Amino acid sequence: MKIARLFTSPGENVYDRFDYTLRTSVLRNPDGSKVFEMNDVEVPVSWSQVASDILAQKYFRKTGVPQRDAEGNLIIGADGQPVTGSENSIRQVAHRMVGCWQDWGRKHNYFDTEEDAQAFYDEVAYMLLAQMAAPNSPQWFNTGLQFAYDINGPAQGHYYVDPVTGETRESEDAYSRPQAHACFIQSIQDDLVNEGGIFDLAIREARVFKFGSGSGTNYSNLRGSGEKLSGGGSSSGLMSFLKIFDSAAGAIKSGGTTRRAAKMVIIDIDHPDIEKFIEWKAKEEDKVAAMVAGSKICSRFLKAIVDEALRGGADRQENEMLDRLIRNALQRAVPLSYILRVLALVEQGYTTLDFDEYDTHYESEAYATVGGQNSNNSVRVTNEFMKAVQNDEMWVLRERTTGKDARAVRAKDLWEKIVMSAWKCADPGLQFDSTINEWHTCPASGRINASNPCVTADTLVATDRGLERIGGLVGQSRGIKSIDGQMHWVEKIFPTGTKPVYELKTKSGYSLKLTGDHPVFTENRGDVKACELSKDDVVRLVGAEFGKESTGSAETAQLIGLLAGDGCITTTSNRTAAGEQRRVAFLTVDKAEREIAEWANAFINELRPDLGEHNKPGSVTETVTTARVAVGSPRILQQLEAFAVLDEGSEKKAFTDAVFRLARAEQAALLRGLFTADGTVANYGDKSQYVALDSTSLELLRQAQLLLLNFGIKAKLYENRRAGELVALLPDGNGGSKEYPVQQVHSLRISRSSRLFFEEAIGFMPESRKSDELRRMNESVSAYRDSLTDAVASLTSLGEEPVFDLTEPETSHFVANGIGIHNCSEYMFLDDTACNLASLNLAHFLDEQTGKIKITELQHASSLWTVVLEISVLMAHFPSAEIARLSYEFRTLGLGFANMGRVLMVLGIPYDSPRGLAIAGGIAALMTGQAYVTSADLAKDHGAFARYRENSDDMLRVIRNHRRAAINSSEDDYEGLVVKPRGIDSEYCPKELFEAAGKVWDEALKRGKKHGFRNAQVSVIAPTGTIGLVMDCDTTGIEPEFAIVKFKKLAGGGYFKIVNQSVHKALTRLGYSDKQIDKIEKYCKGHGTLRGCPGINQQWLKSRGFTDEKIEAVEKQLESVFDIRFAFNKWIIGEEFCRSLGFSDDDLNDGGFDMLLALGATDADIEATNDYVCGTMMIEGAPQLKAEHLPVFDCASTCGRKGERYITHMAHVHMMSAVQPFISGAISKTVNMPATATTVEIGEVYKAAWQSMVKAITIYRDGSKLSQPLNISSIADLDEVVMLGTEEDLDETKGPKEVQERIVERVYHRSERRMLPKRRKGYIREAYVGGHKVFLRTGEYEDGSLGEVFIDMYKEGASFKGLLNCFAVLASKALQYGMPLEELVDSFTFTRFEPAGAVQGHNAIKNSTSILDYVFRSIGYDYLGRKDFVHVKAVDEVPEVPANGNGNGHAAKASEPELAMHAPKHHADDHGILKSQAAQARVQGYTGEQCENCGSVRVKQNGTCKVCEDCGMTTGCS
Repeated sequence: MKIARLFTSPGENVYDRFDYTLRTSVLRNPDGSKVFEMNDVEVPVSWSQVASDILAQKYFRKTGVPQRDAEGNLIIGADGQPVTGSENSIRQVAHRMVGCWQDWGRKHNYFDTEEDAQAFYDEVAYMLLAQMAAPNSPQWFNTGLQFAYDINGPAQGHYYVDPVTGETRESEDAYSRPQAHACFIQSIQDDLVNEGGIFDLAIREARVFKFGSGSGTNYSNLRGSGEKLSGGGSSSGLMSFLKIFDSAAGAIKSGGTTRRAAKMVIIDIDHPDIEKFIEWKAKEEDKVAAMVAGSKICSRFLKAIVDEALRGGADRQENEMLDRLIRNALQRAVPLSYILRVLALVEQGYTTLDFDEYDTHYESEAYATVGGQNSNNSVRVTNEFMKAVQNDEMWVLRERTTGKDARAVRAKDLWEKIVMSAWKCADPGLQFDSTINEWHTCPASGRINASNPCVTADTLVATDRGLERIGGLVGQSRGIKSIDGQMHWVEKIFPTGTKPVYELKTKSGYSLKLTGDHPVFTENRGDVKACELSKDDVVRLVGAEFGKESTGSAETAQLIGLLAGDGCITTTSNRTAAGEQRRVAFLTVDKAEREIAEWANAFINELRPDLGEHNKPGSVTETVTTARVAVGSPRILQQLEAFAVLDEGSEKKAFTDAVFRLARAEQAALLRGLFTADGTVANYGDKSQYVALDSTSLELLRQAQLLLLNFGIKAKLYENRRAGELVALLPDGNGGSKEYPVQQVHSLRISRSSRLFFEEAIGFMPESRKSDELRRMNESVSAYRDSLTDAVASLTSLGEEPVFDLTEPETSHFVANGIGIHNCSEYMFLDDTACNLASLNLAHFLDEQTGKIKITELQHASSLWTVVLEISVLMAHFPSAEIARLSYEFRTLGLGFANMGRVLMVLGIPYDSPRGLAIAGGIAALMTGQAYVTSADLAKDHGAFARYRENSDDMLRVIRNHRRAAINSSEDDYEGLVVKPRGIDSEYCPKELFEAAGKVWDEALKRGKKHGFRNAQVSVIAPTGTIGLVMDCDTTGIEPEFAIVKFKKLAGGGYFKIVNQSVHKALTRLGYSDKQIDKIEKYCKGHGTLRGCPGINQQWLKSRGFTDEKIEAVEKQLESVFDIRFAFNKWIIGEEFCRSLGFSDDDLNDGGFDMLLALGATDADIEATNDYVCGTMMIEGAPQLKAEHLPVFDCASTCGRKGERYITHMAHVHMMSAVQPFISGAISKTVNMPATATTVEIGEVYKAAWQSMVKAITIYRDGSKLSQPLNISSIADLDEVVMLGTEEDLDETKGPKEVQERIVERVYHRSERRMLPKRRKGYIREAYVGGHKVFLRTGEYEDGSLGEVFIDMYKEGASFKGLLNCFAVLASKALQYGMPLEELVDSFTFTRFEPAGAVQGHNAIKNSTSILDYVFRSIGYDYLGRKDFVHVKAVDEVPEVPANGNGNGHAAKASEPELAMHAPKHHADDHGILKSQAAQARVQGYTGEQCENCGSVRVKQNGTCKVCEDCGMTTGCS
């Protein structure tokens, strides 16, 4: 193979192209002690300290490396043997890997000439040193150890295939052939101990984990619990073995380093034990919570019992306090046997009790006792299952050994379990089996194992052109109106099959046909599936936009309306000149309305010559009771029939769809004509004033109802208003009368404020007497507001129909028939195969000056690294003979990329924008296409992969589908796909990138047809966590940026605060000046000094007694602190100086002591100073930044303390759908969701991923893991956590502040009742909560503290009022018996039940989740000074108790006896330090967790795993 040079030149030493520096790398324990230290680590000058640390601590070989002196000579020891030690230079690592690849490639004729071999070495080595690319971790661990250093070891049970003979052989040693692959898919058979069976897999997994790789297995072959065994008896089931595998994985550190085992567990959705598997992790997490809470409750009570028994004796009858403690302990489920045990120990003379309290750190004893914590779990679902969920069908679970039906369950029930478990603990993820196998390149060799909500085609959707039928919009793009009243661009409108549909009707008669699982937006409950709606639910009515089409004039539209009401087109016996029967349109009105007929006649006479008809004027003819106008001009009739159906009888009159696209004036004129003809003004006394439109055509009234809604007019439809038999006594034409059959009549009525809007916007024709009647009624009769909402009335089954949906990306809602509704793992291949990975750093393939992708360089790098990965297949060995054989036969590769998020931000392109998605798709298409081109070239020289011929037709079909996505072909062009991919949109993709992607796939298809392919797969998107750090990538895979302000690690220790460099480059590209950029960056990161600060500055400090020396000491800290308060403590300015300011030792040792507040600063002063000195750490609100540029800087989560913007969870799905069509395997990506995300939203993400042709997806809801700290955004929030009381004494020795440190219990001993004065003060507050009036009255003690509460409401019924009164009495009694008000406020704020919603009448509280929530927010605000209720916080944020009070709004007089006093107090210094670290980490965009390896809190989410930025420790496959 010819190897071109692009980065290097012949004859030069590639290593000489770089300047080097020596760094020191140190890894410390949380207590500061050193775990690892290496000096003189040689790296290029351009490498960061983090990249240097990863190299030194993780990838350097630490033993067996021959040492050399400064001249490069071997150092010989006293024994005459070379001295060995550790690698210490990137040059050594690069040479052992690249030299090994070159050596294997040379031996097996991968290079045409020696010059090509050298070019290969130089180009690949250059890319490694320049951080342009990197292979997966197992290559860094294992590759080249024998080649470069002659390191070897005993065989570990690996296998390889001899490329010459094709025989499978066992490896003779450990490193002659390295384990170079990162990802393994391993099979399992339902056999206990034989080869390929259950415990054989445990051994194979151990080999994989030991050498730094990850393993995934579909365990669905294992029989379910209770299935019969061959020898009699029944199976213990799948779950018992999964627990064993999980424990084994947890015991292995990959590569002997800090990397944890990466393990994927997959189960098919039809497995008999699927429900247990789905809920496995969630239930195990529940166990941890129970152990943590139980251990703390038992520990606190038992220790209190011991202390009290020692103090007052162990006899309960004599020691009343002990008896109370024991009773309280029993009430809180402390086992009686344990209480008796500790009392017995006291009697034996013991004075202390050791009882461990567990915490929720993921390395804790509590987690060690439960299962499921060492793997990522996924459920494999098919299209059939997803459709069963949509259609609410039963789903059959099948026995593994017999294939018989085990039992049937509701598919929806399984789905609910999946989303609920994912909400609780982030597992399981989903793998979409049908999609995966439709893109399978080798289905002939075996399959890969490892619900649209919809509306019917006639549904009228509100678009930018008016109302349009969704069935006619398939494949088009439109502006779609959402429930927010705004237009949002939609590019995906698609059919979703034939399904059971239902008609939803509201009380006013608005109707919509949809599937039962389609969510409908309700004002009271949000999105609710149609099948779950009740008559208490209220939907939102939204009118459409007006169109731009025309009937010709407003007068023409008015005439059409008149004819739709009182006209028709009929066929006469006369014939035209062409011999056809003549058709005539008649308008017949009451004789009293002759003026209407005259207007119509005059307009028709004007219209005839305009349309080229004769000039002969028509006239009005009269009968005894009517006035009639006729017109037979063909062109006029054609004009009328373009907008109305007038010739099929009165019951079938209707408008055509064209009326929905008319301009506003013509829609008004159309309705004006219709109401003038068939409308009435009804004024029948009290509550019976309305405008009515009666017709025998129900369809016509429904159309009018929707047209009225466009004007904000709500109308109610009454069906079947004619009572009795459908006959009427009418004149027979001979002077008598006769019964005639008649049609049913329906009525559309406009009342309340809508009739006022009707008169203003539409009205009647001025020629009609009805116009004056309406004016007089509206002037004399008032009206109350008619809201554009309506209650649900019914849901009726209609059978099956073809159905459709669309994807509205911003609000996920659209308007249908006037009702607001909702729209709706990286390597995957055959079992027992493996994939080795490499990633390109996209930042090096972007020309930042021109903003263009370096297409030539990217293609060159993709080709070279495809060769690297192909050679790695050749040289590697594998953990089993079957994996070795199949990997040899299919030769799957995993080329990917990192830093997509950085590239988009540097280009000034929002992550989720059409441009961003198109560029991401273009890059992925270019890389994978080029890899396939290279694979075809390799096949030309070395032959296609062994199993290509049997799979050639399918593989070429997949290649053609990749190509179609690259050129954005029509959905009809794809072969064998149920779910179609998102193609590259040429409108948004740069022209040169779009054209290059199309050309490379043309070439891949052309060469593949001719030569076949060397590799069955070529690309994946891996997490790239650790190798991303060693390449100094800002983002991994397709992840977005995670923070605006970052903290750069310094070589000498510590961190330096910088604005994300992508921000500066993006601002420059967006046209901001250097001066503007400087202001924006200072807004983000701060000025780093008190000089010039408007609040607390140097002069302010001097006025408080600070010296110049102490001010300078503070100034030195300001560059790195993220809150100004952390620069003011005894460690910075000294204890002696602090005492000179008047602070006591108790103050200085109190972790909650705020020196600035004590010096006289206000919270507002501190906040302003923080913004000036430390920066906001966000870009929102930055000076001179344009609002339209904000989306460019959106990150994965909110930035800073006050940031509100972040990339929505659906944006992650959109990015995956843009890239997935060009990836052979899958994408390792976790969709990050906020703590407030609901199970419904998680389900929507999963469904959207399936709809978008994503192969697999995992979600992570912030806070769903017990081991994750709550989101911290400010100093005041540090102690706001969920608790069963309050806790002053925190154990900070076991890691970061976590939830378990708040699962504590406080025991209150009953005190005497404090009586209220007979005459007492208080207040009465009147407010509305969700539209319901509430009166809150309080009673106070003499000192102003709260003693009683009264709650009263009106129009809520006796039961509800009675319950509120009883609750108020109970709360009042609790207060009078000493219950702290803080406890009541914490317990009842954020409770959720109806009524709830907007609050009117309170100056600070604007929303509440229930009546009790409002009451206790109001009380907390008024009596405790709580300011955290001004804006609604999450349910898991409960403010801490004031430092110097008992929570009743006044100073504590005497401390209550409480259990907390029995617990040891921890040193306040640690408490304060940890507050700083945890808060700082969260503000910087990290998770806040503490790395188990180095103690750093710089841990971030990375794909499905987490990675520490300091030591590279990962929790999985990163």
